[in-house]
Amino acid sequence: MSEEKRKVIPRSEQETIVSYDVERKQWHIYTDYPKHVRKYAILLGKIDKNDELPLTLDEYVDSDVFSASFSVRKKRELSEEERQVLSERMRKQHEGD
Repeated sequence: MSEEKRKVIPRSEQETIVSYDVERKQWHIYTDYPKHVRKYAILLGKIDKNDELPLTLDEYVDSDVFSASFSVRKKRELSEEERQVLSERMRKQHEGD
């Protein structure tokens, strides 16, 4: 393995950028965050689960192959009662598996 591949990008500088190029009708994915590099590289068929992880991923992907939806919203504040109801629902759901 080359020293270049062993280099680790400082955590404070790691990023993932997903943008849509309207003219090309393609998504552009750039990431140097290891968790996202693995996720997108496997999803796009660039590596298998057991392959060595590349340092970065920089790919254009056709919009019919990859779709993304992003939204920003205020985090929902749950009361203790709502939290318990949801917790019970999840417990029952996992017991059914």
